[in-house]
Amino acid sequence: MKGQITPVRYCAEGMATALIFFRNMKEGELKNSVTKIIKKIWQAGETKLSSLAGFLVGLCVLDSSDRDLAESFMACLPLYDRYIEEMDEENRSKLEEMLDDFFSHLLVKG
Repeated sequence: MKGQITPVRYCAEGMATALIFFRNMKEGELKNSVTKIIKKIWQAGETKLSSLAGFLVGLCVLDSSDRDLAESFMACLPLYDRYIEEMDEENRSKLEEMLDDFFSHLLVKG
């Protein structure tokens, strides 16, 4: 078991990859719009983990500034979706807490 990645960690790392992609986007109208949408998704409630992942896939397609990072995220998405679907409430809450912390630093403006 040593060295295995837990579903929560896998999902957290996948989302971190996508959010780093977002953070590295050039400042401008697209990034400002994306920031507002991400904030709305995050405040939406129950489906925010899945909705956010889907939205970020769309973002990867729109912005090709870092194709390797975008492809990295998109490659992990099928397993990410499965883990989110199967995850119990306690682990989903842990993941949301990690992402809340990330968002508190990333989305402070706007």
